[in-house]
Amino acid sequence: MRDSQLQGKWPGHLGGPQPDRPADRFTSLRGANVLIWGYGNIAKTLTPHLVGLGAKVRGVARNAGVRNGIEVFAEDSLPTLLKETDALVMILPGSDSTRHALNAERLALLPKHAWVVNVGRGTSVDEEALFQALTKEEIGGAALDVFDTEPLPGLSKLWKAPNLIVSPHAAGGRPQDAEALIADNLRRFSAGQRLKSLM
Repeated sequence: MRDSQLQGKWPGHLGGPQPDRPADRFTSLRGANVLIWGYGNIAKTLTPHLVGLGAKVRGVARNAGVRNGIEVFAEDSLPTLLKETDALVMILPGSDSTRHALNAERLALLPKHAWVVNVGRGTSVDEEALFQALTKEEIGGAALDVFDTEPLPGLSKLWKAPNLIVSPHAAGGRPQDAEALIADNLRRFSAGQRLKSLM
């Protein structure tokens, strides 16, 4: 759809009934195998949202076990898990041990339709290996919020990589004090008063 939009074309292939889960594409979280690599506090917050949208979530961390009802595997299980993954969500911390954790070898284990999402640290993804995997259509796509160098240099080839969504390290951000403003406006609305911050 994005490509059609950039070309100023109406995406006619989207009209009418659509297959829910085509075998060669990742199109929906419903029934998708989502693997969260770096299963800590952020993952515990994210998981209920993914499960609520119908995803089957598993985690990877240093220590295996069950956390909040989610099976978490040790990193030595990655070769098996990656082969069954529709969406890999990376929330790894930045350290020497996680540098280029997602490399060409591990990218090659993902199904051709799989997507990679990195909201942890940019150093955990080998950007050259990811660029090659995207360019050669070895994976379905990627969404990166973090990079080896930030801001992402203007000459980085990642800007033009196919099926890559780039965001400026903003995944964790939200408007400050939004909850208080919403609560105040609800009270004002109920009382028939003028709302704050109208545009």
